[in-house]
Amino acid sequence: MQQHIEKPMSTGFKVNVDGEIVEFPNWDVTREQVLEKVGKVPVECYSLYQKLEGCDFELVRPKQKIDLRNLGIERMTVKDPVTFTYQFKEEPETTESKELSAEEILLAGGIDPRKEYLIQVIDNGPDVIFAFNPNARIKMQCSGMKFITGTWIEEINLEEYGKSCREVTPAHRYRVKVHDQYQVLTSPYTTGKDLIILSGKPNYKEYEIYAVYSNTPAPRKIGYDEDVDLTKQCLVRFVRQPKEQTEGRGSRQQFVLPEGEAELLDNRGFHWETLIYGNQRWILIYDYPVPPGYNVKSATVALKIDPGYPGAQIDMASFSPHLIRTDGKAIAAVTPFSLDGKSFQQWSRHRKAGEWQPGIDNIITHLLLVDNWLTKYAPVCHE
Repeated sequence: MQQHIEKPMSTGFKVNVDGEIVEFPNWDVTREQVLEKVGKVPVECYSLYQKLEGCDFELVRPKQKIDLRNLGIERMTVKDPVTFTYQFKEEPETTESKELSAEEILLAGGIDPRKEYLIQVIDNGPDVIFAFNPNARIKMQCSGMKFITGTWIEEINLEEYGKSCREVTPAHRYRVKVHDQYQVLTSPYTTGKDLIILSGKPNYKEYEIYAVYSNTPAPRKIGYDEDVDLTKQCLVRFVRQPKEQTEGRGSRQQFVLPEGEAELLDNRGFHWETLIYGNQRWILIYDYPVPPGYNVKSATVALKIDPGYPGAQIDMASFSPHLIRTDGKAIAAVTPFSLDGKSFQQWSRHRKAGEWQPGIDNIITHLLLVDNWLTKYAPVCHE
């Protein structure tokens, strides 16, 4: 009589994954199900290999079905990912490279790097812009990386952008005013030393360079080896200043005049200083000659310098001590105010609209106008 042997009831299908026996209720499982079972999540961050009897390990592809009834499956192992998924302009992309350059990501997405540049979107931080380092290697992550693009601008005039504090985006060329001339740079990164040399002074150690911003009255001194980012908002221009100053300049130089004007003041023999008082910029010219007909022969002249100067005009003039006509008659349209601990007399005198000519008018030409005012309002007959 033939004996019937009952096979023990199996509770499922088992497989060895890196020494751990895991069991599934069904015989057909996917790579993703195996990885989740052994706690390797997110599954995009891992790869799964299976070892068949007599064969080497082979990669199990995403969504690939595995037949656990196959007795030839010896074991499985989990390793680092072999493919990386990322978003490019909201479209999913994959790569088997552990690192990609910004240019490679653009080209893979069908984008011309001469027209657009790569931006990595960071969820909880500032985005990373690869406009000027397209060959930088980007370490790919298993998932969650997002990239978008920006459009190149052909040329940006930094003086125009800086006056309105407009955001400076990547451009093929940057037009920047260095001292009294415009220069065109193809990179937004330079140094203080290079700016001085660019301004026509190869003996750069004899000079200093300052950055002028529209949102602050005081320019910022830049070190020779200091890195300068031209894309910083509100940057208007750079001015050069000689290290050795003539005796005409006072000890207070709290903001920098264009070098040409400083030399003109020195050549006239004036003793002068630049002062930041409150949020306003002033130039003080000491012992300025006053024509006959007033109570003093000389006075301190204060001129308010607008942050937009020399594009913006100089207006009016103020004197300390107050000027008084020797004939006792009042001087029209004058107002007292305090500056630098002294009382000044402001003369409200103005040019007609459009009379200020940037590039022609400056402090010296305004002083000529001041001379005319002093002569005009002096008594006709005086001692």
